[in-house]
Amino acid sequence: MKSVTEIILRFRLLLLIVAFPVFSQECDMKNEEIQQYLGSYLYDNVKTNQLISAGSKYKEEFTLKLFENTLYKFVWVLKEYPREAIINLYSLDKKNNKKLIYTSIGKKRDKGYLEFILSNPPNHVVVEYVIPPSSKGCVSLIVGFNLKNDW
Repeated sequence: MKSVTEIILRFRLLLLIVAFPVFSQECDMKNEEIQQYLGSYLYDNVKTNQLISAGSKYKEEFTLKLFENTLYKFVWVLKEYPREAIINLYSLDKKNNKKLIYTSIGKKRDKGYLEFILSNPPNHVVVEYVIPPSSKGCVSLIVGFNLKNDW
């Protein structure tokens, strides 16, 4: 008969496997790829999210700090990203009120990526991913910038 300790250890291992699923390396971005997506924009950051929804819709969001007098290019690379999933970009004011400034709803995804240029950035933006029930995938957000010459 198995000891209680062995059963607990096996249960913890099972939880780790379920909580941190292994995705293909297709989600990882290489430096050459990043620069191709940015074009003339300078590299700022890349963030890859691995997303899973179980039986219900799953929502994940994070906030980015932006700077004045800057043009921003947001590129979402949709490797293994569910077609029905939605990407939203919100401006965030000082009272933490969100205002939608970009959505992927109705955008063509034929190229495998979506892009958006933000010319008058707020201080903060919120990136939101909405994944339909019982689906999984990953998305990489590449952020590039150019300084404005109007100061």
